[in-house]
Amino acid sequence: MAPQRKDAATDHNTQPDASLKTKSEIAASARRDIADVLRNWDHEPGTINVRKIVGNDGREKLQMRLELGVLQMEIAGRPDGVRPHDRQSLLHHHVHRLRKHKKRCGSPWGFSLNPDECAALRSEAAMYYQRYLSFFVLDEFDAVAAYCRQNDIT
Repeated sequence: MAPQRKDAATDHNTQPDASLKTKSEIAASARRDIADVLRNWDHEPGTINVRKIVGNDGREKLQMRLELGVLQMEIAGRPDGVRPHDRQSLLHHHVHRLRKHKKRCGSPWGFSLNPDECAALRSEAAMYYQRYLSFFVLDEFDAVAAYCRQNDIT
């Protein structure tokens, strides 16, 4: 007989993670649990569910409900809030590298990206796509157009 799965969110007899030693560690772990968010926002198969919220930092954010959780994105800058190499995006970083190369060598010949850099750019593009899609679902077409134009870095 297969063991039954216990839902820690509803099973009050479940013990806290043994690796957590102090009450503050346990409290911090509980604050990271998104079970309440998931319980109060159903996933609807075949539907793209998006909403705007105000984050703990006071800034507006986008959330997209997925089957296994929630995707949360920043509205400004990169959707994950990261500034790779202190640039607006990884794309901007590599364009900066290309411009430096062209200035130094006189042409783009010899400039390349390795497979890991290409994969990271694809991942970044997927994040931006999720944000465009979120704005589209919210009928915020001006935002969709504005974020598409920001990639024009020629």
